Amino acid sequence: MTADRPPPPDAALTRSPQADAPPPIALAGAAAAGWSLYLPVGLQYLAFGAMLGAAAHALTRQQRWALWRDDPMVRLTLALLAWLGLSMVWTTAPMSEAVSHLWHYARLLGVPLLALGLHPALARNALAHFVIASCAAAALVVAAFALDAISPSVERWANWPVVGVGGNQLVSVSILLALAAGLSAVQASDTRGDAARRWPWALAAVATTMGVLLQDRRTGLVLLPVLLAVVVLARVRGTAARIGAALGLVVLTGLLAMASPPLQQRLAEGWGELQAYQPGQDVDASLGMRLRMVDVTSDMIRERPWTGHGVGSWAGLWASRVQGGELLRAHTTPHNEYLLLAAQGGLPALMLGGAVLGGAVLTAAGIGARRRHPPELASLMVWITVVLAASVNAVLRDAKLALPLLLLAGWAAARSRPG
Repeated sequence: MTADRPPPPDAALTRSPQADAPPPIALAGAAAAGWSLYLPVGLQYLAFGAMLGAAAHALTRQQRWALWRDDPMVRLTLALLAWLGLSMVWTTAPMSEAVSHLWHYARLLGVPLLALGLHPALARNALAHFVIASCAAAALVVAAFALDAISPSVERWANWPVVGVGGNQLVSVSILLALAAGLSAVQASDTRGDAARRWPWALAAVATTMGVLLQDRRTGLVLLPVLLAVVVLARVRGTAARIGAALGLVVLTGLLAMASPPLQQRLAEGWGELQAYQPGQDVDASLGMRLRMVDVTSDMIRERPWTGHGVGSWAGLWASRVQGGELLRAHTTPHNEYLLLAAQGGLPALMLGGAVLGGAVLTAAGIGARRRHPPELASLMVWITVVLAASVNAVLRDAKLALPLLLLAGWAAARSRPG
Protein backbone atom coordinates (compact mmCIF):
# COMPACT_ATOMS: atom_id res chain seq x y z
CA MET A 1 0.00 0.00 0.00
CA THR A 2 1.52 3.31 -1.09
CA ALA A 3 1.28 6.57 0.75
CA ASP A 4 -1.05 9.20 -0.62
CA ARG A 5 0.76 11.74 -2.71
CA PRO A 6 0.12 15.42 -2.05
CA PRO A 7 -1.85 17.22 -4.75
CA PRO A 8 0.26 19.07 -7.34
CA PRO A 9 0.78 22.74 -6.53
CA ASP A 10 -1.22 25.33 -8.42
CA ALA A 11 0.64 26.06 -11.65
CA ALA A 12 -0.43 29.69 -11.53
CA LEU A 13 1.33 30.10 -8.18
CA THR A 14 4.48 28.15 -8.95
CA ARG A 15 5.15 29.40 -12.48
CA SER A 16 8.16 31.67 -12.65
CA PRO A 17 7.81 35.23 -13.90
CA GLN A 18 9.81 34.24 -16.97
CA ALA A 19 7.29 31.57 -17.96
CA ASP A 20 4.99 34.08 -19.68
CA ALA A 21 7.81 36.17 -21.12
CA PRO A 22 7.71 36.44 -24.92
CA PRO A 23 10.45 34.57 -26.81
CA PRO A 24 13.53 36.46 -28.04
CA ILE A 25 12.34 36.34 -31.64
CA ALA A 26 9.13 38.13 -30.64
CA LEU A 27 11.11 40.78 -28.77
CA ALA A 28 13.30 41.25 -31.85
CA GLY A 29 10.19 41.66 -33.98
CA ALA A 30 8.86 44.28 -31.59
CA ALA A 31 12.18 46.14 -31.79
CA ALA A 32 12.00 46.07 -35.60
CA ALA A 33 8.44 47.39 -35.42
CA GLY A 34 9.65 50.33 -33.34
CA TRP A 35 12.21 51.22 -36.00
CA SER A 36 9.74 50.72 -38.86
CA LEU A 37 7.85 53.91 -37.99
CA TYR A 38 10.57 55.88 -39.80
CA LEU A 39 10.70 53.49 -42.76
CA PRO A 40 8.48 53.17 -45.87
CA VAL A 41 4.79 52.57 -45.32
CA GLY A 42 4.97 49.00 -46.66
CA LEU A 43 7.22 47.99 -43.77
CA GLN A 44 4.87 49.75 -41.34
CA TYR A 45 1.97 47.69 -42.70
CA LEU A 46 4.09 44.58 -42.14
CA ALA A 47 4.69 45.61 -38.51
CA PHE A 48 1.01 46.47 -38.05
CA GLY A 49 -0.09 43.08 -39.38
CA ALA A 50 2.45 41.15 -37.33
CA MET A 51 1.48 42.94 -34.13
CA LEU A 52 -2.22 42.43 -34.78
CA GLY A 53 -1.58 38.74 -35.48
CA ALA A 54 0.27 38.33 -32.18
CA ALA A 55 -2.49 40.12 -30.27
CA ALA A 56 -5.26 38.13 -31.98
CA HIS A 57 -3.47 34.85 -31.23
CA ALA A 58 -3.22 35.82 -27.54
CA LEU A 59 -6.91 36.73 -27.29
CA THR A 60 -7.88 33.47 -28.99
CA ARG A 61 -5.64 31.40 -26.74
CA GLN A 62 -6.95 33.15 -23.62
CA GLN A 63 -10.58 33.24 -24.85
CA ARG A 64 -10.80 36.99 -24.26
CA TRP A 65 -12.37 38.21 -27.51
CA ALA A 66 -15.44 39.36 -25.56
CA LEU A 67 -13.31 42.11 -24.02
CA TRP A 68 -12.44 43.41 -27.48
CA ARG A 69 -16.06 43.29 -28.67
CA ASP A 70 -17.18 45.23 -25.57
CA ASP A 71 -14.53 47.92 -25.89
CA PRO A 72 -16.15 51.36 -26.42
CA MET A 73 -13.73 52.24 -29.23
CA VAL A 74 -14.69 49.08 -31.10
CA ARG A 75 -18.39 49.85 -30.82
CA LEU A 76 -18.04 53.48 -31.84
CA THR A 77 -15.75 52.61 -34.74
CA LEU A 78 -18.20 49.96 -35.98
CA ALA A 79 -20.98 52.56 -35.80
CA LEU A 80 -18.85 54.98 -37.83
CA LEU A 81 -18.07 52.29 -40.40
CA ALA A 82 -21.77 51.35 -40.62
CA TRP A 83 -22.79 54.94 -41.35
CA LEU A 84 -20.00 55.50 -43.88
CA GLY A 85 -20.88 52.14 -45.44
CA LEU A 86 -24.50 53.26 -45.78
CA SER A 87 -23.31 56.43 -47.52
CA MET A 88 -21.99 54.24 -50.34
CA VAL A 89 -25.61 54.26 -51.56
CA TRP A 90 -25.38 57.95 -52.50
CA THR A 91 -21.66 58.55 -52.93
CA THR A 92 -20.35 59.91 -56.20
CA ALA A 93 -17.00 58.16 -55.73
CA PRO A 94 -15.97 54.98 -57.56
CA MET A 95 -16.67 51.87 -55.51
CA SER A 96 -12.96 51.12 -55.16
CA GLU A 97 -12.35 54.54 -53.62
CA ALA A 98 -15.28 54.15 -51.22
CA VAL A 99 -14.06 50.73 -50.05
CA SER A 100 -10.55 52.12 -49.63
CA HIS A 101 -11.87 54.85 -47.33
CA LEU A 102 -13.74 52.30 -45.22
CA TRP A 103 -10.56 50.27 -44.84
CA HIS A 104 -8.61 53.31 -43.66
CA TYR A 105 -11.10 53.98 -40.85
CA ALA A 106 -11.38 50.26 -40.03
CA ARG A 107 -7.72 50.36 -38.93
CA LEU A 108 -8.95 52.01 -35.74
CA LEU A 109 -10.26 48.59 -34.66
CA GLY A 110 -6.66 47.45 -34.34
CA VAL A 111 -5.86 49.77 -31.43
CA PRO A 112 -8.08 47.99 -28.85
CA LEU A 113 -6.84 44.67 -30.21
CA LEU A 114 -3.23 45.66 -29.54
CA ALA A 115 -4.13 47.14 -26.16
CA LEU A 116 -5.89 43.98 -24.97
CA GLY A 117 -3.87 41.23 -26.63
CA LEU A 118 -0.29 42.38 -27.10
CA HIS A 119 2.12 41.24 -24.40
CA PRO A 120 3.23 44.22 -22.27
CA ALA A 121 6.89 43.28 -22.70
CA LEU A 122 6.51 43.48 -26.49
CA ALA A 123 4.79 46.84 -26.23
CA ARG A 124 7.50 48.23 -23.94
CA ASN A 125 10.22 46.92 -26.24
CA ALA A 126 8.59 48.46 -29.30
CA LEU A 127 8.22 51.84 -27.56
CA ALA A 128 11.80 51.79 -26.29
CA HIS A 129 13.14 51.07 -29.77
CA PHE A 130 10.87 53.73 -31.23
CA VAL A 131 12.59 56.25 -28.95
CA ILE A 132 16.02 54.90 -29.95
CA ALA A 133 15.05 55.17 -33.63
CA SER A 134 13.81 58.72 -32.97
CA CYS A 135 17.20 59.64 -31.50
CA ALA A 136 18.85 58.31 -34.65
CA ALA A 137 16.37 60.26 -36.79
CA ALA A 138 17.07 63.41 -34.77
CA ALA A 139 20.81 62.88 -35.28
CA LEU A 140 20.22 62.76 -39.05
CA VAL A 141 18.20 65.97 -38.88
CA VAL A 142 20.96 67.73 -36.90
CA ALA A 143 23.65 66.44 -39.27
CA ALA A 144 21.67 67.55 -42.33
CA PHE A 145 21.13 70.99 -40.84
CA ALA A 146 24.82 71.40 -40.00
CA LEU A 147 26.10 70.20 -43.38
CA ASP A 148 23.57 72.26 -45.32
CA ALA A 149 24.57 75.33 -43.31
CA ILE A 150 28.20 74.76 -44.34
CA SER A 151 27.58 73.68 -47.93
CA PRO A 152 23.97 73.74 -49.22
CA SER A 153 23.10 70.84 -51.53
CA VAL A 154 19.70 69.80 -52.84
CA GLU A 155 20.78 66.31 -53.94
CA ARG A 156 22.83 65.35 -50.90
CA TRP A 157 19.96 63.73 -48.95
CA ALA A 158 17.78 62.58 -51.84
CA ASN A 159 18.02 58.86 -51.02
CA TRP A 160 18.30 59.11 -47.25
CA PRO A 161 15.54 58.16 -44.79
CA VAL A 162 14.04 60.87 -42.56
CA VAL A 163 15.81 63.82 -44.20
CA GLY A 164 15.29 62.72 -47.80
CA VAL A 165 11.51 62.24 -47.66
CA GLY A 166 8.84 64.77 -48.56
CA GLY A 167 5.15 65.49 -48.31
CA ASN A 168 3.19 63.81 -45.54
CA GLN A 169 6.10 61.47 -44.85
CA LEU A 170 8.05 64.50 -43.65
CA VAL A 171 5.05 65.63 -41.59
CA SER A 172 5.01 62.16 -40.01
CA VAL A 173 8.68 62.53 -39.06
CA SER A 174 7.90 65.86 -37.40
CA ILE A 175 5.02 64.36 -35.40
CA LEU A 176 6.99 61.29 -34.38
CA LEU A 177 9.97 63.31 -33.15
CA ALA A 178 7.67 65.44 -31.00
CA LEU A 179 5.99 62.34 -29.61
CA ALA A 180 9.34 60.70 -28.87
CA ALA A 181 10.41 63.80 -26.95
CA GLY A 182 7.20 63.70 -24.93
CA LEU A 183 7.38 59.96 -24.22
CA SER A 184 11.03 60.29 -23.18
CA ALA A 185 10.11 63.14 -20.83
CA VAL A 186 7.44 60.91 -19.25
CA GLN A 187 10.00 58.19 -18.54
CA ALA A 188 12.64 60.65 -17.34
CA SER A 189 10.20 62.22 -14.89
CA ASP A 190 9.00 58.91 -13.47
CA THR A 191 9.82 59.09 -9.77
CA ARG A 192 9.57 55.32 -9.37
CA GLY A 193 12.81 54.73 -11.24
CA ASP A 194 16.32 55.46 -10.01
CA ALA A 195 18.55 58.13 -11.49
CA ALA A 196 20.60 55.60 -13.46
CA ARG A 197 17.48 54.59 -15.34
CA ARG A 198 16.11 58.11 -15.80
CA TRP A 199 19.10 59.91 -17.28
CA PRO A 200 19.14 58.01 -20.62
CA TRP A 201 15.50 59.01 -21.10
CA ALA A 202 16.38 62.62 -20.29
CA LEU A 203 19.13 62.56 -22.93
CA ALA A 204 16.68 61.06 -25.42
CA ALA A 205 14.21 63.86 -24.68
CA VAL A 206 16.91 66.47 -25.33
CA ALA A 207 18.07 64.76 -28.54
CA THR A 208 14.59 64.42 -30.04
CA THR A 209 13.72 67.98 -29.01
CA MET A 210 16.73 69.17 -31.02
CA GLY A 211 15.44 67.15 -33.95
CA VAL A 212 12.04 68.84 -33.73
CA LEU A 213 13.57 72.31 -33.57
CA LEU A 214 15.85 71.81 -36.57
CA GLN A 215 13.39 70.13 -38.95
CA ASP A 216 11.19 72.41 -41.05
CA ARG A 217 7.62 71.12 -40.52
CA ARG A 218 5.34 73.21 -38.33
CA THR A 219 3.27 70.31 -36.93
CA GLY A 220 5.90 68.92 -34.59
CA LEU A 221 6.95 72.41 -33.51
CA VAL A 222 3.38 73.12 -32.34
CA LEU A 223 2.88 69.70 -30.76
CA LEU A 224 6.11 69.66 -28.72
CA PRO A 225 5.23 72.35 -26.14
CA VAL A 226 1.74 70.88 -25.73
CA LEU A 227 3.10 67.41 -24.98
CA LEU A 228 5.71 68.76 -22.58
CA ALA A 229 2.98 70.75 -20.83
CA VAL A 230 1.05 67.51 -20.30
CA VAL A 231 4.09 66.01 -18.57
CA VAL A 232 4.52 69.09 -16.38
CA LEU A 233 0.87 69.18 -15.31
CA ALA A 234 0.88 65.46 -14.56
CA ARG A 235 4.14 65.28 -12.63
CA VAL A 236 4.25 68.57 -10.72
CA ARG A 237 2.14 68.71 -7.56
CA GLY A 238 0.43 71.82 -6.22
CA THR A 239 -1.27 74.69 -8.02
CA ALA A 240 1.51 77.21 -7.45
CA ALA A 241 4.17 74.74 -8.60
CA ARG A 242 2.17 73.92 -11.72
CA ILE A 243 1.71 77.58 -12.61
CA GLY A 244 5.41 78.22 -12.12
CA ALA A 245 6.36 75.19 -14.19
CA ALA A 246 3.94 76.19 -16.94
CA LEU A 247 5.35 79.73 -17.07
CA GLY A 248 8.86 78.30 -17.16
CA LEU A 249 7.85 76.06 -20.07
CA VAL A 250 6.42 79.04 -21.95
CA VAL A 251 9.63 81.02 -21.47
CA LEU A 252 11.78 78.04 -22.48
CA THR A 253 9.63 77.46 -25.57
CA GLY A 254 10.06 81.09 -26.57
CA LEU A 255 13.83 80.96 -26.12
CA LEU A 256 14.11 77.75 -28.12
CA ALA A 257 11.92 79.22 -30.85
CA MET A 258 14.19 82.24 -31.13
CA ALA A 259 17.19 79.92 -31.33
CA SER A 260 15.68 77.78 -34.10
CA PRO A 261 16.28 79.23 -37.60
CA PRO A 262 13.99 76.67 -39.32
CA LEU A 263 11.13 77.61 -36.99
CA GLN A 264 11.58 81.32 -37.60
CA GLN A 265 11.72 80.71 -41.34
CA ARG A 266 8.57 78.56 -41.33
CA LEU A 267 6.65 81.09 -39.22
CA ALA A 268 7.67 83.91 -41.53
CA GLU A 269 6.66 81.86 -44.58
CA GLY A 270 3.32 81.03 -43.02
CA TRP A 271 2.54 84.65 -42.17
CA GLY A 272 3.44 85.70 -45.70
CA GLU A 273 1.23 83.00 -47.21
CA LEU A 274 -1.74 84.07 -45.08
CA GLN A 275 -1.32 87.71 -46.11
CA ALA A 276 -0.99 86.83 -49.80
CA TYR A 277 -4.07 84.56 -49.94
CA GLN A 278 -6.88 85.75 -52.20
CA PRO A 279 -10.16 83.76 -52.39
CA GLY A 280 -10.90 82.44 -55.85
CA GLN A 281 -7.40 82.94 -57.23
CA ASP A 282 -4.88 80.21 -58.03
CA VAL A 283 -2.64 79.42 -55.08
CA ASP A 284 0.33 77.08 -54.61
CA ALA A 285 1.53 78.02 -51.11
CA SER A 286 0.98 75.53 -48.28
CA LEU A 287 -1.24 77.61 -46.00
CA GLY A 288 -2.94 79.24 -48.96
CA MET A 289 -4.01 75.86 -50.32
CA ARG A 290 -5.21 74.84 -46.87
CA LEU A 291 -7.37 77.95 -46.65
CA ARG A 292 -8.84 77.13 -50.06
CA MET A 293 -9.62 73.61 -48.81
CA VAL A 294 -11.46 75.04 -45.81
CA ASP A 295 -13.49 77.34 -48.08
CA VAL A 296 -14.46 74.69 -50.62
CA THR A 297 -15.02 71.89 -48.09
CA SER A 298 -17.20 74.17 -45.95
CA ASP A 299 -19.39 74.72 -49.02
CA MET A 300 -19.65 70.94 -49.46
CA ILE A 301 -20.75 70.54 -45.84
CA ARG A 302 -23.38 73.30 -46.08
CA GLU A 303 -24.87 71.63 -49.15
CA ARG A 304 -25.47 68.28 -47.40
CA PRO A 305 -24.92 68.72 -43.66
CA TRP A 306 -26.74 65.57 -42.49
CA THR A 307 -25.86 62.92 -45.04
CA GLY A 308 -22.67 64.23 -46.61
CA HIS A 309 -21.71 63.50 -50.19
CA GLY A 310 -20.77 59.89 -49.48
CA VAL A 311 -17.64 58.06 -48.45
CA GLY A 312 -14.69 58.64 -50.79
CA SER A 313 -16.36 61.55 -52.59
CA TRP A 314 -14.16 64.46 -51.52
CA ALA A 315 -11.38 64.08 -54.09
CA GLY A 316 -13.78 64.05 -57.04
CA LEU A 317 -15.78 66.99 -55.72
CA TRP A 318 -12.60 68.95 -55.08
CA ALA A 319 -11.23 68.38 -58.57
CA SER A 320 -14.53 69.45 -60.17
CA ARG A 321 -14.89 72.64 -58.11
CA VAL A 322 -11.39 74.06 -57.89
CA GLN A 323 -9.90 76.21 -60.59
CA GLY A 324 -6.14 76.48 -60.52
CA GLY A 325 -2.88 74.78 -61.20
CA GLU A 326 -2.08 71.08 -61.04
CA LEU A 327 -0.57 71.37 -57.56
CA LEU A 328 -3.80 72.75 -56.15
CA ARG A 329 -6.10 70.30 -57.94
CA ALA A 330 -4.01 67.22 -57.10
CA HIS A 331 -5.03 67.08 -53.41
CA THR A 332 -7.02 64.03 -52.33
CA THR A 333 -7.95 65.16 -48.78
CA PRO A 334 -8.66 68.58 -47.21
CA HIS A 335 -5.72 68.05 -44.81
CA ASN A 336 -8.23 68.04 -41.97
CA GLU A 337 -9.82 64.84 -40.67
CA TYR A 338 -12.85 66.62 -39.21
CA LEU A 339 -13.65 68.43 -42.45
CA LEU A 340 -13.21 65.19 -44.39
CA LEU A 341 -15.62 63.28 -42.15
CA ALA A 342 -18.23 66.05 -42.25
CA ALA A 343 -18.02 66.48 -46.03
CA GLN A 344 -18.30 62.77 -46.80
CA GLY A 345 -20.52 61.53 -43.95
CA GLY A 346 -22.24 64.66 -42.67
CA LEU A 347 -22.67 65.58 -39.03
CA PRO A 348 -23.35 61.96 -37.95
CA ALA A 349 -19.90 60.89 -39.20
CA LEU A 350 -18.29 63.93 -37.58
CA MET A 351 -19.97 63.18 -34.23
CA LEU A 352 -19.06 59.48 -34.34
CA GLY A 353 -15.46 60.24 -35.30
CA GLY A 354 -15.26 62.85 -32.55
CA ALA A 355 -16.67 60.32 -30.07
CA VAL A 356 -14.00 57.78 -31.02
CA LEU A 357 -11.14 60.23 -30.51
CA GLY A 358 -12.66 62.01 -27.53
CA GLY A 359 -13.40 58.73 -25.79
CA ALA A 360 -9.81 57.61 -26.32
CA VAL A 361 -8.49 60.83 -24.76
CA LEU A 362 -10.80 60.55 -21.75
CA THR A 363 -9.91 56.90 -21.20
CA ALA A 364 -6.19 57.67 -21.32
CA ALA A 365 -6.74 60.60 -18.95
CA GLY A 366 -8.30 58.23 -16.44
CA ILE A 367 -11.87 59.45 -16.86
CA GLY A 368 -14.05 56.41 -17.36
CA ALA A 369 -17.80 55.89 -17.53
CA ARG A 370 -17.91 54.41 -14.02
CA ARG A 371 -14.84 55.54 -12.15
CA ARG A 372 -11.67 57.58 -12.34
CA HIS A 373 -8.27 55.98 -12.36
CA PRO A 374 -4.71 57.31 -12.71
CA PRO A 375 -3.98 58.69 -16.19
CA GLU A 376 -1.78 56.72 -18.53
CA LEU A 377 0.48 59.49 -19.79
CA ALA A 378 1.93 57.61 -22.76
CA SER A 379 -1.55 56.84 -24.14
CA LEU A 380 -2.75 60.35 -23.36
CA MET A 381 0.12 61.88 -25.32
CA VAL A 382 -0.53 59.75 -28.37
CA TRP A 383 -4.26 60.53 -28.45
CA ILE A 384 -3.73 64.25 -27.83
CA THR A 385 -1.35 64.15 -30.79
CA VAL A 386 -3.97 62.43 -32.95
CA VAL A 387 -6.69 64.93 -31.97
CA LEU A 388 -4.51 67.98 -32.63
CA ALA A 389 -2.85 66.67 -35.77
CA ALA A 390 -6.27 65.77 -37.20
CA SER A 391 -7.01 69.50 -37.47
CA VAL A 392 -4.18 70.02 -39.96
CA ASN A 393 -3.88 66.59 -41.62
CA ALA A 394 -6.05 63.60 -42.49
CA VAL A 395 -4.30 61.50 -39.87
CA LEU A 396 -6.73 58.55 -40.10
CA ARG A 397 -7.17 58.60 -43.87
CA ASP A 398 -3.44 58.82 -44.76
CA ALA A 399 -1.50 55.64 -44.01
CA LYS A 400 1.77 57.57 -43.69
CA LEU A 401 0.33 59.30 -40.64
CA ALA A 402 -2.20 56.76 -39.40
CA LEU A 403 -0.07 53.63 -39.15
CA PRO A 404 2.65 55.07 -36.85
CA LEU A 405 0.09 56.79 -34.62
CA LEU A 406 -2.19 53.75 -34.34
CA LEU A 407 0.74 51.47 -33.55
CA LEU A 408 1.97 53.88 -30.88
CA ALA A 409 -1.54 54.13 -29.41
CA GLY A 410 -1.79 50.35 -29.16
CA TRP A 411 1.69 49.97 -27.67
CA ALA A 412 1.12 52.75 -25.15
CA ALA A 413 -2.12 51.12 -23.95
CA ALA A 414 -0.62 47.61 -23.77
CA ARG A 415 2.64 48.54 -22.02
CA SER A 416 1.17 48.76 -18.53
CA ARG A 417 -1.49 46.06 -18.80
CA PRO A 418 -0.91 43.10 -16.46
CA GLY A 419 0.70 40.28 -18.41
